[in-house]
Amino acid sequence: MADNRNVTTGTIYVAVEGTGARNVTTGTTYVAVEGTGARNVTVGVVYVAIIPSADRNVTAAVVYVAIGDPLVVAVSAQDMPRTLPTVRLQQRDFSEFIALPSLKLTPLRWSWREPGGPDYAEIEVEGGVDNLWAALQWLRCPVTIYNQNGTPVWWGYVNNVAFATGDIEIAVALDDMTNKVAVAYSYVEAGSQTVGERRTTAWAADATSSDEYGVKEFLASVDGATAAQAEAVRDRLLALHKYPLATPTPSSTKKGGSGRLTCLGWWRTLDWRYYSQATTASVETTTQIADIVSDVGEFLAGTDIVNASGISSSEYRDGDSVARVEVEALLSSLRATVTRERYLRIETQAASGDDDWLLLPDGRFSTRLGAIPEPGSAILGWAQLRGIVPASANLDYMAAPSPFYIEENEYDAESGLYNWRARGAASAWELTRIVQG
Repeated sequence: MADNRNVTTGTIYVAVEGTGARNVTTGTTYVAVEGTGARNVTVGVVYVAIIPSADRNVTAAVVYVAIGDPLVVAVSAQDMPRTLPTVRLQQRDFSEFIALPSLKLTPLRWSWREPGGPDYAEIEVEGGVDNLWAALQWLRCPVTIYNQNGTPVWWGYVNNVAFATGDIEIAVALDDMTNKVAVAYSYVEAGSQTVGERRTTAWAADATSSDEYGVKEFLASVDGATAAQAEAVRDRLLALHKYPLATPTPSSTKKGGSGRLTCLGWWRTLDWRYYSQATTASVETTTQIADIVSDVGEFLAGTDIVNASGISSSEYRDGDSVARVEVEALLSSLRATVTRERYLRIETQAASGDDDWLLLPDGRFSTRLGAIPEPGSAILGWAQLRGIVPASANLDYMAAPSPFYIEENEYDAESGLYNWRARGAASAWELTRIVQG
């Protein structure tokens, strides 16, 4: 390998050895390093790092190329076919993949959060209007997003489908659907004006809806009611909301043949069920989490407890809170992530250190060794600023901006950049609540 070095790989890291050490980091399939005086690098993804005696960073995102020595480096990404993130949908029972009826699905953005892992994704759907109607049947179907390297980077389920037929938009969502309802009420005897004790009706359920979408509970409440009144409210709610409701509205785009899928991570399905436990035994908290997931985590395959908390508390629960709220209260300083296999992994939250992500001035992330993450992969946890804070900055009497902990992060597929929220910063949802008072 004196003058011509051709390296073909499908992995993340390739070492090319010649007169000096050259380390090539890439997520693409082909890198060619030619000759002693010129290096031609062909890539189809974001980043290639060539590191001999001095650093040379070549970013082939069409946006920027930095060359640090007098050698000639040519980047030819435009000659390769552009690859895009892809989507695969499965049947609701997690069986075979769904054949798309002449529709094009393009992932636009996806996000992760702690706790939970994959949180939200938005996918564009394009095709004939007649074919778009088939997308209404994708509600609660499992969905996986793969990046341009074919690596799965996000997983969850379809929560909302919306598409335009021209001047009319059709939308259907799981948010307002419930197929199992109970009503909590303050009992008032007939003919009395005295509000009595808290009571709860029995649960009423629709088996057909539950079999199709999974059990989605709703505990409603009314003030000052008899048992008959509370049961009537329960039955009316179930009748109105046991199936997702497809609603037409005026279209803002007036562009027929296009639509969006809004997807949520499996962690969100812990909002679908309430959890109760009558016993008052003192039980280790991660064991309690495993019990909750086993009891009401219908779409989670199980719990993978990497690190136990070593803390015990009463396992009694009154049944008024959904499973997600109960699990989050038990996590304390532990991390919870739903894996691609739909296991809830529980592990200790690491301290800031050598494994922190580095945030670079151009908004991209890397590791301390200069490795660039897979496009669209999850970046959560501790991060440090690199080349951003000048030595002259006065940070007296305030918490330093670095390191910081990334609790939420969204990837934009078009720009290839992340939009993150650090721990302690207000989220968009919190700001909305403040504005609304």
